[in-house]
Amino acid sequence: MAGLESRGFILAAPLAVRLGIGMITVRKVGKLPGPVIGVDYTLEYGTARMEVRPDTVVPGQRVLVIDDVLATGGTASASIELLEQAGASIEAICMLLELTGLGGRELRDVRSIPWSPSMPRENAFDDPVVGRRRKSTAKSSCVGSSVHGARGDSQG
Repeated sequence: MAGLESRGFILAAPLAVRLGIGMITVRKVGKLPGPVIGVDYTLEYGTARMEVRPDTVVPGQRVLVIDDVLATGGTASASIELLEQAGASIEAICMLLELTGLGGRELRDVRSIPWSPSMPRENAFDDPVVGRRRKSTAKSSCVGSSVHGARGDSQG
């Protein structure tokens, strides 16, 4: 489980506790102690940098990325790149809210990752159990028992 600074922490922490798994904090520049790796990215109003401690990611670890809002997709894309650089395998992304007019879901890094059902699209299908979700051949999604089943060997 990876929470993105900082509202993503509020969403990811209780879910990680409930599932009995750890949480990786992906933070803005200069907020983490010790050695970090980082990725610079473009925002709609400038540039920013996200960082993670590489020792918090086990190579091959399956990770669910959680944040509050998807706007232009810069933060999500940078976080995916950063976590993959640290050795993680990104299984899914969960966002509480999407600002659809800004096209964040269309970024290459973001587009290839399965989305949670809270992110409906015009081409999504109806599923009576989990609501609407994007068609995908992925093994996991960001819903109830699917998340629990995706955790494998308790990696976050």
